[in-house]
Amino acid sequence: MPILEVKELSKYFQIRKGLFTKDKMLHKALDNVSLTIEKNETFALVGESGCGKTTLARCILRLIEPDSGKIFLDEVDITNIYGKKLFPFRKKMQIVFQDPNTSLNPRKTIYDILSEGIILHKIVDKKDVKDYIIETLKKVGISENSIDKFPHEFSGGQRQRIAIARAISLKPEIIICDEAVSSLDVSIQAQIIALLMELKNQFKLSYLFIAHDLALVKNISDRVAIMYSGKIVETGKTKDVFLNPKHSYTKLLLSSVPEPDPSLRKNFKEIV
Repeated sequence: MPILEVKELSKYFQIRKGLFTKDKMLHKALDNVSLTIEKNETFALVGESGCGKTTLARCILRLIEPDSGKIFLDEVDITNIYGKKLFPFRKKMQIVFQDPNTSLNPRKTIYDILSEGIILHKIVDKKDVKDYIIETLKKVGISENSIDKFPHEFSGGQRQRIAIARAISLKPEIIICDEAVSSLDVSIQAQIIALLMELKNQFKLSYLFIAHDLALVKNISDRVAIMYSGKIVETGKTKDVFLNPKHSYTKLLLSSVPEPDPSLRKNFKEIV
């Protein structure tokens, strides 16, 4: 039974035809996109910038509304659920954004950032919130004396760990990682990926891992979907897609992937 199922999702945006005209045209950001994600699966979504990956993520999270199609979470159609009825489903799906500098409120302490969702969704009793936050931070490698600090007091890798802590604090079933390591140094990327895989096994999480780094996707994902111009053009087990790509665009993407240094590949696998 899939934890998440997307059926024929489409999304249009109105864009201006040119710089010197007010005339607008419809841009099809998503074109009948369908996919399923199983429990405890890492499902990668790969494609170039502007192909619709982030739009799909935002539609799944109901941050923007699709124009057609269906979204099922735990076999419940959440496409047309709104307001208070949607509230219980929101904690089941969380997101880790690309840039923790913009996803963490710079005016709030780490306690304030994490406690907001925990209190709102009543994850634990109010008297236990601080202890729960400390425990959650420890799980991502952040010390308990960081709880009263502000985001700017941390490195980029530490901020992303805090963003991950915020996501797992709501006990979700699926986490969307939207280019979650692309803004980090390569050595830090490997550490964050290792953390995500550890948390996946510990909490039986599913990941929708949005990326453009095919070498990374090859190492961590169970299945992969290739997205081009708002459409998913190929889906399959990661090993099968990499060894025997069917679509011409997939072949083009794979042909452009540089062969990593063998020693770097060995080090990455040892970390992950």
